[in-house]
Amino acid sequence: GKAYLADEQRIASMTGGKLAAKGLTQSAAIPAAAPPPIRTELREPVLPDRNAPSVVLLTGEDLSLETVLELDEVRAVVTARDLARSDADRTALADAAGRAAQHWPTAACETADLADLAAIAKRLGCTQVVTGFAPTGPVADALDGLRPRLSNHGLALAEHLRRWDRLAWPHCAKGFFQLKSRIPALLRDQGIVSRD
Repeated sequence: GKAYLADEQRIASMTGGKLAAKGLTQSAAIPAAAPPPIRTELREPVLPDRNAPSVVLLTGEDLSLETVLELDEVRAVVTARDLARSDADRTALADAAGRAAQHWPTAACETADLADLAAIAKRLGCTQVVTGFAPTGPVADALDGLRPRLSNHGLALAEHLRRWDRLAWPHCAKGFFQLKSRIPALLRDQGIVSRD
C-alpha cells in the first residue's frame, strides 16, 4: 500500500551519474487490491527417511539440495519442465540437476509433467520423493497436487526445510523491512557474527 517513486537525483546517485532520468512521474496511484490473505503459521514439512530409496525433485525453491540432504540411496534426480516458468528457470534447473547427479552418482532426468513423477519413482523402486520445502506459491500449489498422486502409488512426498529458513521466515510477514531489522540478531544468535 505504499509507493516508492524513483527520482532523478537518486537514480543519478545510485548509477554513479551514468543514468540521467528525465520526466519521471511525481505521484503514484496505488490500485485498490483485495486484502492480503490471513497469515498462517509455517507448516511442518514431512521429513525425509534417510534410508529410503529416493527420487530427488529439484524445483526453483531449492537448487542445491545436494549440499544439505543426507540420503543413503538416491536413484534419480528429476526436474519437471512444467515447474519452470522461463528460460532462466530451465537453465538453473539443468545446472542444479547436473551438480546433484554428480553428488549422488545417479541419473538426472527431466520430465515434461510433474504428474509423471509417480511412475518414474515406482519404476526405480523408490518409496519417497524428496524436494525442497515450498511454503507458498506456484511450486507449493503444484506439490500440493502431487502429494495425493504419489500417495495413491504408495510414495511419500518428503521436504527439506533449511534451518536458516525456519529461523528467518517467521519475520517475513510485511515485506522486507521487518526481516531486515531482525537480520543482525539472527546472525548473532547463530554465531555468524560476534556479539560485540
